[in-house]
Amino acid sequence: MIQGSVLIVDEENGFGVFKQRMRMLDFEPDLPVYFCTFKNLKVDNPDDLSKLLDEAKSRNVKLVVFDPFIAMHSGEENRAEDAQKVMEALQQFNLIGVTVIFIHHHRKDGIRKFSASQSIRGSSAFSGRLDSHIAVLKKEKDQISELEITQEKLRRDRKVKPFKVVLRAGDEKMNIEYAGELDESEVKKEEAKKYIVSLIADQVMSGEDIKLYLKEEFNIGDRNSSEALRELVKDGNIEERRTGKKKEYFIEATPNNEPEPTIETDEDDVY
Repeated sequence: MIQGSVLIVDEENGFGVFKQRMRMLDFEPDLPVYFCTFKNLKVDNPDDLSKLLDEAKSRNVKLVVFDPFIAMHSGEENRAEDAQKVMEALQQFNLIGVTVIFIHHHRKDGIRKFSASQSIRGSSAFSGRLDSHIAVLKKEKDQISELEITQEKLRRDRKVKPFKVVLRAGDEKMNIEYAGELDESEVKKEEAKKYIVSLIADQVMSGEDIKLYLKEEFNIGDRNSSEALRELVKDGNIEERRTGKKKEYFIEATPNNEPEPTIETDEDDVY
């Protein structure tokens, strides 16, 4: 195992927040973890990139973390050319033996929902160059934070099965507990919900056609598809009507051309 220092390039939290978190997690004060906060550095700026690379070399950095990714470059995320330049800049760290993790928020879901891999903001050049893509979905429950972690992509090995982590925050300490693998059936059902809403966004489809599509394209069984349809209707995310012996599903148009409602999530992509 290769050991080295860690460099966290932060434009969101600030050193005070990290110091508090490290204290709560019982980090040893002499660990080789370095912070670069609120310096407005851009990896697609040659001078800034050179400074970061020199810092990584001088401090024997083997892992650099960028948070949030959107603040670390000046390009237009939806332009493939700009995205490609950013990814090429990050690759300069790999060439000197440094692993790069960047934290990128998912786009906010409207009435149309997508899988985590489809929800990466910006050009497909970002996702296409990744070696690993880990999605983290945070849920608050009775003052306890639950993190559902899924590996959407792993280029050189078999993906880890989805699992859950529980965070219990006290006044001075934070406990992190592994809560086991996620129920595969529940994962499939949630995936089915996202695909269904995307699939019928602009068309009406029968339940049988939806289930056939999910089975052929995503290997989601009829039971999970049926439960997903039932819950989507119950929650008011899609509409259901009966035509003869068949049930059809659709999304009712937003009246008066008003913007689609936004469902706020607390979901981050960690790469």
